[in-house]
Amino acid sequence: MSKLHTQHLLLLLFLRLLIKKITTATEVKALVKWKTSLTSSESLSSWSLSNATNLCHWTGVICDATGSVAKIILPNSTLTSTLNELDFASFANLIQLKIHLNLLVEMLPSNTSTLSKLTHLDLSGNNFTQPFPSSIGRLSELQDLQLYNNSLSGLLNLQKACRFDFGSNYLESPESTASANMPVVIFLALNLNKMTSEFPPFILNCSTLTHLDLSQNQLNGPIPALLATKLN
Repeated sequence: MSKLHTQHLLLLLFLRLLIKKITTATEVKALVKWKTSLTSSESLSSWSLSNATNLCHWTGVICDATGSVAKIILPNSTLTSTLNELDFASFANLIQLKIHLNLLVEMLPSNTSTLSKLTHLDLSGNNFTQPFPSSIGRLSELQDLQLYNNSLSGLLNLQKACRFDFGSNYLESPESTASANMPVVIFLALNLNKMTSEFPPFILNCSTLTHLDLSQNQLNGPIPALLATKLN
């Protein structure tokens, strides 16, 4: 191996270590900033700048092979406040965000669209309000979206979503689902909403659907024969 080649390999190694260090520092700062904004965060005692070298062992944090945050899983952790101070752009490798059964409020931040690798998002059992943000529809890898038991309205185009639970929200009518498109959805729950009028027409385009829950709405009229045959 030539001296030049050795120097080149050492330079690449140095750059990788530098990038890893910068990425870790960015993720640490983003998580600590969000923790600081929470009214209640006792479950996150390990989240601190002084414990930055142990990021991959923080409560609810799972890293990938490179040491970058891949999953944030914090169900039923009494987290209170909002997601407004969580800088999603800091997590380029995040594939799962599960913070269900907490006390988070207000609307979902629009910068969730920066999570380009996200496949699983579970925000159910909080109190998010306002229309369902259009930015979620730009999560091109999203496969599993759980929003059960919030106060959200409206639906989106979810091109890769196989599972979507929007039960117990404030979806009001089939007209509000007119632009929805979920071509590969298998599980779809829209129960316990405020839907009125006739059957939501977009569901007829869900060609892979095997589970559908529209219970406890105020729909009227027959179930389309094509769908009834598909689900039987």
